[in-house]
Amino acid sequence: LILLGIWLLKQARQDLKDFERSKSWPSVKGTMLKSEVWRPKSTSAHRVWSVAYEYRVADKSYKGNRVALYTPLYEEIQEWQESRQIGDTVNVYYDPAKPNRSVLFRGGREQKKYGEIILCLGAIIVGIFIAIYGGVLGRLS
Repeated sequence: LILLGIWLLKQARQDLKDFERSKSWPSVKGTMLKSEVWRPKSTSAHRVWSVAYEYRVADKSYKGNRVALYTPLYEEIQEWQESRQIGDTVNVYYDPAKPNRSVLFRGGREQKKYGEIILCLGAIIVGIFIAIYGGVLGRLS
């Protein structure tokens, strides 16, 4: 659990850097190819937003399917979908170092900016607790 927590912490730090970098990604006009919202289970409130879009950077065509570097709220999805149709022109934000890496929403959600890091630190603390007290309790038995 400790090693998993450390690995996840490293990933969370990278995600946080990506959120910040993406705020300055340039944009190009793209075309919306697909936009669907569906529920994995009929009893779940969770929804999955599946998109596809195409865009051009420096005379090269790309296709993207990533909405954002975070999970958008359902209200954001609904508002965005209501104002756009398949075939519409959309702003596509792309990583200038890797133009095939793109999103429709830049940045991250500020109020949940450190959520992944806090969760990972919690996993590491629990792992340490289990390692220390699990070993002690095992020796007492």
